[in-house]
Amino acid sequence: MKLPDWLRNWAGLLVVVSCAGLTSAEPLELQWEDHRPIGADFLCSAAMGIEKNPRGWFNDRNLDVTTAAGRADFRSGLLARAETVIRYCRNVDAQGVIVWDLEGQEFPHATSYIGDPRALPKLAPEMDAAADEMFQKYRDAGLRVGITIRPSRIIPVEGQPGKWGHNQFGGVIDELADKIAYATNRWQCTLFYIDSNVWWSWSEAAQRAVHRLINAEETSELARRFPTVLLIPEHESTEHWAISIPYNELRGGFAGTPANVRAKYPAARSLIYPSDDRKLVTARLPELVANVVQGDMLFFRAWYSDPVSHDVKAIYRQAAAQRRAQRPPLDVARPGKEPEPAERWARAETAQRLTAVVGDRWTLLWHTQHPDNFGSYERVLRARDELREIYRLGHADYQKAARFFLEVALGGLELEAMSAQDTPEVRAQIETYEKAAAAAKGKTITFQQRVDLENQRKAKDQAAAILDKLNLYRAGLPDYFAKGQKLKTAADAQP
Repeated sequence: MKLPDWLRNWAGLLVVVSCAGLTSAEPLELQWEDHRPIGADFLCSAAMGIEKNPRGWFNDRNLDVTTAAGRADFRSGLLARAETVIRYCRNVDAQGVIVWDLEGQEFPHATSYIGDPRALPKLAPEMDAAADEMFQKYRDAGLRVGITIRPSRIIPVEGQPGKWGHNQFGGVIDELADKIAYATNRWQCTLFYIDSNVWWSWSEAAQRAVHRLINAEETSELARRFPTVLLIPEHESTEHWAISIPYNELRGGFAGTPANVRAKYPAARSLIYPSDDRKLVTARLPELVANVVQGDMLFFRAWYSDPVSHDVKAIYRQAAAQRRAQRPPLDVARPGKEPEPAERWARAETAQRLTAVVGDRWTLLWHTQHPDNFGSYERVLRARDELREIYRLGHADYQKAARFFLEVALGGLELEAMSAQDTPEVRAQIETYEKAAAAAKGKTITFQQRVDLENQRKAKDQAAAILDKLNLYRAGLPDYFAKGQKLKTAADAQP
């Protein structure tokens, strides 16, 4: 939850005073070059009161984690859900996923988010047993992983049986650092949302407990101890942008990093959740796009086809188009100067060679499986933009030959990446699904069997798409390449 405006202003004033000793230098301490979206998985809702599923996993009233069979169902469901999250993250080219409620949400708000992975064995043993596999699955998919942490610990409320609440122990930085160390050591987490980043103390003047923002100086010490992680505080002062990427929401008035922050830290970044309000997103779409162009990141729910994720994808596409439009044109030759044919072809070959390698093998692999992956498309479009400058200088045969060679090179790299997947295991996925579907036809199957069958269907569809595209490439690429060679030969023969 975000603080109300009056409290945010009060906390900001307090932090300005407490951070007076911080440097006013413009450069950021934070170095985080990946500005792609970040997904989140909320595994449950607060205090659902399900007797045999007390943490509320998947909001499933039929799940029973009190038995060995039920815990096995939970593990299977968790790993199947991770596959779904991976699919939606790849669809928007997300850099990673944050598991928001790793410990479940057994207790009502504001106790609901535990934010303490160390407590898993005691508070959520079924998750403790399955979490390693879940995070490994995300990492194997090339995603960064993260969790929610809080500066407090959850303990039983004295004199109120069954009630738990958050309390403070020791120093705020040491408490947070211990949680980060646990998650980085066990799961290699690098994304940390810091929920309720405030600290309570007793005020003699007010004769009550008062809280303050964990200030930028303290957060900077946390960042210094863990230089390879990204800190995402829920609440912030201006100085927090120097050492973290604060979280804000469009519904709270934030379409991106505020102008006054960019004035002090031009390279500052924010993590922004757009909105479920379609009219609000449409009204502020130009701001969202402009802020993504400047490096802000967007946040979305990754466990289902969230309409917000479609907005995120569209916003990043528009931002990529704006970046391309802002790039200076390629200086191939001075206006009016016509290079020699051999020089024109050499330039076309150089551009083809440099731009055809549109990414590493992992990117190519996922581009083949997700043709709408804009990360790969952006690189392809950049290659074609640069080649237009070369086409402009040459006659038609050179233009056609350069285009053929670019497309053949791209297709060849895709073919190479996809051929690595044409294995007996991939082909067996189709047969496995067909057998399972035939066996289940006309029968009543359990929830877990439905989950397994759906995952097998998805694997079958993916395998079939790969094989179909491979057949097209294998049939067409040699002739396509030969046509380009003929065009080059004809161009070379011209004076």
